[in-house]
Amino acid sequence: MPNRTATDRRFLRRLIERTNFGDTERLLAPHLHRFCAKTGLTWQGLAFRLGCTEEDLNALALCRPPRLDHDAADVAEIAEGTCDAAALDRLFAEMGLKPEEEN
Repeated sequence: MPNRTATDRRFLRRLIERTNFGDTERLLAPHLHRFCAKTGLTWQGLAFRLGCTEEDLNALALCRPPRLDHDAADVAEIAEGTCDAAALDRLFAEMGLKPEEEN
């Protein structure tokens, strides 16, 4: 991620916060915030869990969730340059954003 100014970071943070109040289920932000609320994780704690910075987590929150029919490719693309793909894949499974494994 390129270096951002304090103004850029504040703008991005406000944008992330606003996505939680609309019907923006097409973005990861509301899913991530609900997960944090449910588990008691802070945004910083979630970033740590994913192996990224809070700024990277903000960028990730503006991505769309993985498509069920393109799950592995989407997870890799979402994680690219922001976080650990395996950690993100586990998080998506825990959040119910991945297809169920067939037995």
